[in-house]
Amino acid sequence: MEFSFEEAISQNPNARCLLAIEIENTSTKKHIMGSIINAASLDRIGIGIGYCDKAFRAFLRIVNYLGFLRKVEKNTYSTANFFVLSKEQFA
Repeated sequence: MEFSFEEAISQNPNARCLLAIEIENTSTKKHIMGSIINAASLDRIGIGIGYCDKAFRAFLRIVNYLGFLRKVEKNTYSTANFFVLSKEQFA
């Protein structure tokens, strides 16, 4: 799913911080999902940085899966305020 910037920044009106950056390298998919949920829950904007290609792909797969669940109206978690970047994109 795609969201506009305005939708992303209005997703979490009760944010504790402006920005969360989660950097993952060798973590499991379970830990990466936890990073996504923490960043999207606690902050206005969450950024997940896949330090290696495997972590980057895991971030994308999980965010896409959560978007799919939302699209088919299953119980899910909104990640509209979470962005996935590679370490090169972040630099």
